[in-house]
Amino acid sequence: MTSPYPGNNITGTSGVVAVDKVGNHIRFYDPETLQETRSFAAPEPAVHELAVSHDRRIAFVPLYGDGIYGNNGKPNNKLLIIDLEAQALVDIVSLGEITAPHGMVATSDGKLWVVADIPNKLLVVDPARRSVEAAYDCPSKGPHQMALLPDESKVYVSCKEGDLAVF
Repeated sequence: MTSPYPGNNITGTSGVVAVDKVGNHIRFYDPETLQETRSFAAPEPAVHELAVSHDRRIAFVPLYGDGIYGNNGKPNNKLLIIDLEAQALVDIVSLGEITAPHGMVATSDGKLWVVADIPNKLLVVDPARRSVEAAYDCPSKGPHQMALLPDESKVYVSCKEGDLAVF
């Protein structure tokens, strides 16, 4: 299967990856039978969203914390890096003081844009260096989901308590 737009999360015919927020697991499925082929528990609470690198080799999963928006008593501050071929966790990226990572998009230059709702930030993460390159204030409270234009010229951030932000 080929993708007309590389920014989506299509993994082709080699499998389907899913995030089980309630069970705190990463799950893999056969794309034809939809039978689960493998799963593993996240090392900490709680997996929440998913972004796939442009080369379809790596998936990124934020660890949000043990709560929900507005009631996240123990927010987490990490991103999981998952090798899609091996179907295994290969590394964890700490976001330092930035907590409650949520929506993400991967860009063609290998970067990962991530919103974090508690500090109200949009981050640029370099997964290769395992570091945060930049942090921007979101103009509205509660950045939640993101979308990237196909030419990657703009990132749109939906916010729980305000207007759509455009970066």
